[in-house]
Amino acid sequence: MRKILWIASIALALPMIAFAQDTPRVEIFGGYSYLSVTHNISLGNIVPTDDAVSQPAPQQVAPETIVPSSTLNLNRWNGAFQYNVNPWFGLVADFTGYYGSPSQTIEGTPVTFHTYEYDYLFGPRFSYRHSKRWTPFVHSLFGGGHAHAKATSPDFTAISFTKNSFAMAIGGGLDLKVANHIALRLVDVDYVLTRFGGSN
Repeated sequence: MRKILWIASIALALPMIAFAQDTPRVEIFGGYSYLSVTHNISLGNIVPTDDAVSQPAPQQVAPETIVPSSTLNLNRWNGAFQYNVNPWFGLVADFTGYYGSPSQTIEGTPVTFHTYEYDYLFGPRFSYRHSKRWTPFVHSLFGGGHAHAKATSPDFTAISFTKNSFAMAIGGGLDLKVANHIALRLVDVDYVLTRFGGSN
């Protein structure tokens, strides 16, 4: 009886062992991504330049004057390292860089925002690996961000700031295996939250 139970336990474990062997212990990702940033813009501390004296310069804007729900569109690179503890649970270190120089007109004044941001996030990822080719996943990542922005305008002196912030990303995606050790990330959509200057 004991031998039968031992053989049965091995037979039940074999599919789990084989499945675990199909799961990579380490995954490395690299790719391109697009970021749409919703924010509030303030012209509070912008001062007219000497070069603008001959032009009809706008009055200095009060600090509380903002343009709500403005959007900056940035391009970025993304790299990630994932260590799989088991077939469904992994630990992720995710690094991104965002860049762009979008322009907007604020109260009749053209302003260009030269912007870059780096985020470093860490956390768990849960993967569903019951297909040999398709691997959907979800994750919750937490860490920090480092951002620099410089606002320039022909009518005002340039202003800039550099700040560090809490950052998090919640989302998921889908990988498609195309060959041994190679997969394509077909989609990865995240809600990314930062708190630069105390604002979400």
